[in-house]
Amino acid sequence: MIISALLCLLVFPLISHAKIDYISLHEIESSARQPLSVKLNIVEVHQKSQLMFTLVNQNAETALEYQRINSHMLRLKSPHYIIGKASILVYVLNKNAWRKTHSVDISNTLTITEVDKKSLINAAKTTAKCLIIHEPKETLWNIASRYKDKWNVDVFSAMLAIYQSNLSEFTNQHIGQLMINAELLCPTRKIIALMGEEPEMKAEFFRLKSPHYRVAKASGLPPKPQGSTRRKTHSDDSSNSLASAEKNKKEFKKVAKETAKCLISHEPKETLWSIGSRYKDKWNVDIFSAMLAIYKTNQSKFTHQHIGQLTINAELLCPTRKAIALMGDKALMKAEFIRLKSAPST
Repeated sequence: MIISALLCLLVFPLISHAKIDYISLHEIESSARQPLSVKLNIVEVHQKSQLMFTLVNQNAETALEYQRINSHMLRLKSPHYIIGKASILVYVLNKNAWRKTHSVDISNTLTITEVDKKSLINAAKTTAKCLIIHEPKETLWNIASRYKDKWNVDVFSAMLAIYQSNLSEFTNQHIGQLMINAELLCPTRKIIALMGEEPEMKAEFFRLKSPHYRVAKASGLPPKPQGSTRRKTHSDDSSNSLASAEKNKKEFKKVAKETAKCLISHEPKETLWSIGSRYKDKWNVDIFSAMLAIYKTNQSKFTHQHIGQLTINAELLCPTRKAIALMGDKALMKAEFIRLKSAPST
């Protein structure tokens, strides 16, 4: 028993890890509608844990900067101010993985106004920093596999979207060399919309993954494979296959455009609102954006092209990714929908 106890004492410090025992809101320092600054009380089992904080407000999660004031207090800052329901999510690095451990409520009683909406839109365009949450050594494939459904794309499109949005986080800007602890920004809707069909994206991914691929320098010339004098290997055969796939890339795109016909499934007399409500989550947009995307893609299916007069048994085509990406803030889309709905039919 004594030996076992001694072994426990010796082993425990080796396997212990950072842990937050207690965390709470101490004070919101910033005034209403001013960039957020808060103090948090914190008690850690081990000091100076590796922490990460994000702000959740208005259906968006953005990164927070933090500094230690003392051993039991932190200050967190954001370029944004909060409106209504809001919370701070706390992540701790545990065994090389970010684990969400706490949520601190910082909600207020403010009601969003038109001025707030414009301010939030401008802030999102200029200062918002949407980060992809991932483990320090997690592979690009694993990260993309978790986000592809959220972005409504295939895994190759997800990997390419992440890569194109974070070139500096890849060693030598090579898609196969994601840096450890890389800070990855979320791809914009526009970048996601530019992704093509899965066969094209798969071919492009393997072209970039090729060991002969190098990123073009400041000359602006397109990337070219580096020469090699070594004997031909299986990897060379693979490169030839990749070159063949690249050669057929335009054909894939042409066939996809000519033959693909994505239709929206709906009941004969179902309303546009009802259809939009079913598809908005799949397209990762609000209800008004979903309705406008359907309308703009199928104007001939609306009597007098009026958004309030969807014809019975209409064959509705799915909006393209580009059409969905062009949708804006919910408040703006709601205003546009109401404007179209109130317009007299001709």
